[in-house]
Amino acid sequence: MYTFDETEARKADTQGNQIKEIGKYVGTITQAEDITAKTGTKGIALSFTANNGQKTKLSIYTMKADGSKIGGYSMLNAIMTCLQLRNIAPKAGQVTHYDYDTKKEVVEPGNVFPDLCKPIGILLETEDFAKQPAAKPGTQANAGGDLNTVVKKLADKMAKDPNNGEGWLLLAKTYSELKKFAEADSAYEKASPLVALDVNALTDWADAHVMANDRKWDAEGGKIVKRALAADPKHVKALALAGSEAFDRADYKQAIEFWKRMKAAAAVDSMDSKLADANIAEANSMLTGKKPVAVGNTGVAKSAVAGVVTISPKLKGQVSASDTVFVVAKAPDGNGPPLAVGRFKAMDFPIEFRLDDSSAIMPSRTISQFSDVLVSAKISKGGTAESAKGDIFAAPIKAKLGNTTLSLELDTVR
Repeated sequence: MYTFDETEARKADTQGNQIKEIGKYVGTITQAEDITAKTGTKGIALSFTANNGQKTKLSIYTMKADGSKIGGYSMLNAIMTCLQLRNIAPKAGQVTHYDYDTKKEVVEPGNVFPDLCKPIGILLETEDFAKQPAAKPGTQANAGGDLNTVVKKLADKMAKDPNNGEGWLLLAKTYSELKKFAEADSAYEKASPLVALDVNALTDWADAHVMANDRKWDAEGGKIVKRALAADPKHVKALALAGSEAFDRADYKQAIEFWKRMKAAAAVDSMDSKLADANIAEANSMLTGKKPVAVGNTGVAKSAVAGVVTISPKLKGQVSASDTVFVVAKAPDGNGPPLAVGRFKAMDFPIEFRLDDSSAIMPSRTISQFSDVLVSAKISKGGTAESAKGDIFAAPIKAKLGNTTLSLELDTVR
């Protein structure tokens, strides 16, 4: 849940045309500054301008000086979900502050998150802190930072305001982030007649619809993908999903055509390009009469691998809490795109992971289609799946599905 900074809100009263009422606002994040409190607590200070011209400021504190997460961390992830961002990193830039001596806004050098500066809908609420009971010794006051709490509050509000298309869209994206795909599918369906869905929202809806339908395509899923392609015929994810839908109904020629278009639209040598190649090869094998890899009927428990990822003590000093950790399962020979991917933060070491079909990046290529998989892990300094200099790796382990005692140690720097 968003942490409302009362001090910043009071400061905002000195600048005219400020948001002073609780409620829903649609507008744009105009500034996202990387901030650190005197205690070492890190966060992001947001400036928001509503479409009606009103403004407000919000400070989201995400982690303590020791790297431990606090309430605002979930809030920031909720914002990233709405803006469809997987990674954000501060960059040197210019920030605008209010100078109380000159009573003017001044521009100064600072670190900013430009990827957060996009249109968004926000819900502002207040709480009467004076009436809240003090936290008991040894306990932490509830900051409302749990994403499940956020989604429940939003769902309750949408039940009272069912004609709010932006609200349904926000709820759908948040449900998807929580892997509650049936609820996400329903929320997207309610948003559709109320607000214009762009290609990103449509592909996310199609994804959620298929996941909610036990990873199977149906006529409704096909219609959503067609809408996405109509919005952008060169959208990589839309083409990937269209190929998957055609493959699912055994139209392998059409699946190949979609995946060829996907490859043409994807960046050269990117994961999407490699995924398109693997999908095309699989569809071609179907056309030539070869049997696809059989899906194992081993049950849920045996259709996954799980374990723990640790960092070598000698490399701990090279890792920051915000570094991204990927755990990946691939085919036993290591070829082709990943079957399942888990994404974590280095602050969570030791990391307990589980990879199953819900971790797949394509519905047509899943971990349960193999009896053995190759499991690897890495720390990405740049936050991307592509390997780069400075990344830290664990030696890959070949494992049978159902193995839940894997242990990977990140001990090699590239």
